Amino acid sequence: MKILLAAIVVCIHVCFLRAQQIELSVQTGHSSAITSLAFSPGDVWIASGGADNKIILWDFLTARQADVFIGHSMTVTDVEFHPSGKYLISSSLDSTIKVWNIANGFCETSLKFNYPLFSLDVDSDGNELVIAGKEILLISFTDLLKSNDAEITKPIALPLRAKKSFTTVAFSHNNQYLAFGGEHEDLGFLVDLTNKEVVRKIPAAFSDLFFDEDNSKLIYSTSLGLASEVSLSDRKKKGTSTDWMLNAFNAVTANSDFIYLANDRGEIIEINRVNFSEKRIFKTSRSRLNTLRISGNGHFLASGGENGRIVLWDLTTGLAVKDFEGSVAQINDIVFSENGKEILIGYQDGSLRKTNLFSNQSIVNSPQIKSEVLSSRFQWSVFDIVSFEKDSAIITMHKKRFALDEENTFDKITEYTVIWVFKDNYLKLHEHKYLGERAQQYMDDRKSGITNPVSFLLSNDALSCRSKDGKGKILSDGKEISVNMESSDDFKIQSQHTDMLTSVALNDSYDFFATAGWDGLIRFYDLKTAKLLTTFGPFGNGQFIYINPEGYYFSSKKALDYVGFKWGEKFYSFEQFDLIYNRPDLVAAYLPYFDDYYVSAYKRHISKDLKT
Repeated sequence: MKILLAAIVVCIHVCFLRAQQIELSVQTGHSSAITSLAFSPGDVWIASGGADNKIILWDFLTARQADVFIGHSMTVTDVEFHPSGKYLISSSLDSTIKVWNIANGFCETSLKFNYPLFSLDVDSDGNELVIAGKEILLISFTDLLKSNDAEITKPIALPLRAKKSFTTVAFSHNNQYLAFGGEHEDLGFLVDLTNKEVVRKIPAAFSDLFFDEDNSKLIYSTSLGLASEVSLSDRKKKGTSTDWMLNAFNAVTANSDFIYLANDRGEIIEINRVNFSEKRIFKTSRSRLNTLRISGNGHFLASGGENGRIVLWDLTTGLAVKDFEGSVAQINDIVFSENGKEILIGYQDGSLRKTNLFSNQSIVNSPQIKSEVLSSRFQWSVFDIVSFEKDSAIITMHKKRFALDEENTFDKITEYTVIWVFKDNYLKLHEHKYLGERAQQYMDDRKSGITNPVSFLLSNDALSCRSKDGKGKILSDGKEISVNMESSDDFKIQSQHTDMLTSVALNDSYDFFATAGWDGLIRFYDLKTAKLLTTFGPFGNGQFIYINPEGYYFSSKKALDYVGFKWGEKFYSFEQFDLIYNRPDLVAAYLPYFDDYYVSAYKRHISKDLKT
């Protein structure tokens, strides 16, 4: 009876899946600052754009990552949902706007301009799109969907050019007005869209702006720590300023009772709109906040900033109720053992993992910060896996101290050689007298006033490897992987990682190579055909998941906390589809180090599970 019920369930799901492809989503999160947020109609999704060039679609109810949209080559500056709920529109410093299909994650169209784009908005009818950069452009959304590289939509440009760039723009809710300005502009502008004429110039450098739901007021913030509310009918103005004039207001939003302002100190300041007095302060972290959005139902406020984390606040209680963030660790380097049966993984957070590819048994370790007080100031990270022997490994690591004056920068770096003895799972640390070239350059640049990104401290050596006989090699520039082997044709493939590619490794014992990245995943490729064999997720505390190209997976039980399923326009936890997609036998069939015996054993295991 149980077998019959299982078969019926599988048949029903398979019939549904014919109409729409299911996607397995790993909880990678953002590896850099969040720059923009948007709630979908009905508050089904939250979209976030980041400085890591990617857009993440989050399920609002579960706070889980449902999809990742990859296509921009520079920081995503703004994201907005189309009122239909079917599309997401994004702008970027790469000078493009893109329209994404929510159901399948595909980019429907992309339009490129001659300057970086900083902000966008869609009118309430979904008919028109406005884009802010060197100028303000109005585009028909219908025409945009029809456009392609050969047939570029001709936007309407307002007769105003920015001194530097317009960085914020918005339609009024009744589509009568358009407001825009820039952080480095002298004036903000209010335009009547009936005749596209400027009806008001506001002497302020807008960092963000917001129209009231009743279309009666324009609210704006500035990078000088000012916030004002301007009446559109009688031009009356109310305002407030920060208690510290060097602390910018980076984002603003409002409801009927309060204005919410985000600052550089990780605070959200709630302002009473009647008398413009401060009521509450929501403290997120010490990180700069870049963006704020209120949910469509008005109950929640979402904030995002430099720490790559979204916090959802209940506006009634003032309490943080949900965090939207990745749960996987960023991988800096990978190396296979001499016999090809094990893999050593080094992470950005300083942790180490050795996994047997046959048994999936792992040991993990990491250097510790002795003082809890200092743990928030210091961070270990793996720089380079120097060697991986049978009994031990040698790793170069950095111990970095976070700077207090600037988020995600370091004012001190110490370099160590770490010897990992596997038998006792013991780490021996030897401090270097001098810094390596990469770390020294980082510190020299900082003293000169140049702030390099955290990724500057990655090792270039991790992006190249050679075969045992020295006649073959694999190289990467972080985006493209080049394979040059004497036993096969040369070829190049593009990285399939949703974040920065950080390492390549060759397993010539079993004829495959691997790539790893800051999305926390490792991808195995056939050495002769360059076809993807599996995606390996080595998650925390020795958990794992393998996903084959068809979407079937094999995992440890707790690893499923790191994944979920997106099916069209809905998100599900793994339990909903585990019966169909949890297929170790189908995954093992793709792995070159598993023979027919292992595949057959997994098939027997699946049959036994169905019977019970």
